[in-house]
Amino acid sequence: MIVFVLISLIIFTPTTNAANGSFSFTLIHRDSPLSPFHNPNLTRYELNQAKFDRAIAYELALSAMPSSPKLDPLTPELTPHQGEYLVRFSVGNPPVPVLAILDTGSSLTWFQCQPCHRCYPQQSPIYDPSKSEASISYQCTDSLCDSTPEHACGVRQKCTYSLSYLDGSISEGELMRDTFTFEGLDGANVSALPLVFGCSHTNIFSKPDVWVDGIRSGLVGMDRTPLSMVSQLGVPAFAYCLLGQPQQSSTSHVQLGTSPRMWGNSTAILKGTTYGVMLEQISLGTQRIEGVPSGPVELDSGTTLTHLEPGYFIPVLDAVKGLVKGFEVVSDPRKSSELCYAATTKELIESGFPVLVLGFVGGARLEVNVESLFLEVKERLVCISLRRSPFVLSLIGNIAQQNNVIGFDLVNEQIYMAPFDCMMY
Repeated sequence: MIVFVLISLIIFTPTTNAANGSFSFTLIHRDSPLSPFHNPNLTRYELNQAKFDRAIAYELALSAMPSSPKLDPLTPELTPHQGEYLVRFSVGNPPVPVLAILDTGSSLTWFQCQPCHRCYPQQSPIYDPSKSEASISYQCTDSLCDSTPEHACGVRQKCTYSLSYLDGSISEGELMRDTFTFEGLDGANVSALPLVFGCSHTNIFSKPDVWVDGIRSGLVGMDRTPLSMVSQLGVPAFAYCLLGQPQQSSTSHVQLGTSPRMWGNSTAILKGTTYGVMLEQISLGTQRIEGVPSGPVELDSGTTLTHLEPGYFIPVLDAVKGLVKGFEVVSDPRKSSELCYAATTKELIESGFPVLVLGFVGGARLEVNVESLFLEVKERLVCISLRRSPFVLSLIGNIAQQNNVIGFDLVNEQIYMAPFDCMMY
């Protein structure tokens, strides 16, 4: 992910046909009452401050990477950080529950497995392939081994993998296949899918405190490499609509298959394994921001805030300053944001502050409303949720994507975008 960025109980509709990869599941925001991360004692201000804290920790981890990494800037494996949304499923027979970050910026799905040679603490049972009737190990001679990141031959010719993240973190293990089980909230319409994954026996993180809570088991990769979940299922398209920070037990949804709901204009997916697109312009309402260059950016569900290279960030910040009238500029006491106002998001909306629009080649438009562009971090203190990217890459995080339907046409290599009330998706 650019790691990546989720909890989910998977909901099947009556028309679900998991055998051909057509199904839907829900995403639970990490701060939702349905989430194991939920802390009812935290205020919305503290929850928003935590978003900035996670973004800063993410940037610090990346800044520690070696200079000039030999990686395509639009297709790296980044650090497995604390995503806003999670997906929950079970693996094996008998089933073992897994809770993982869902990330469009990562490839291989992996989670901790026994025997654990070097693992982080995990509250739930750790999957043990030797106890599952459906588990299959892959050998070095299997064709799928060639698609495995940094594959090699392990003991008894087992196909091993090694995921190296830009911050120096490592996940290593063996390539396996087992049955993944997805259930509806009512326990009905259970379906099972045989999927290949990384059975992780060793996890070394440069920032071990990221996973110290023991809640997450691993990561679900959704990029365009052969071993990602969407590639294995062979779905022609998928789409999601992300809700913002929930005040109730509400959930977001992902749809996969032949006819996920998506609309709006589209933009071409750039060459690579993730979801890079070409940014053409940025506007505030109908007013185009001058000085914004055209260039590649990446849509990344596993990243919380939006990180813009200075060529994008500086003109946007200047344009915002020029439009906000009547509110005092206040220094962020935590130094998390470069622009804060003594105001509420409601006051900014009532003052007429427009929607920020990211316009892409082909006509696709991502609308970032005021509630996503500014986060309230204290009473009458709002701070812009955009960050100046410290690396040569611009990432459109999941907060900016909220309340837009994002549709991925994998056959025609197009991404569709349209604003929508995700409560209705």
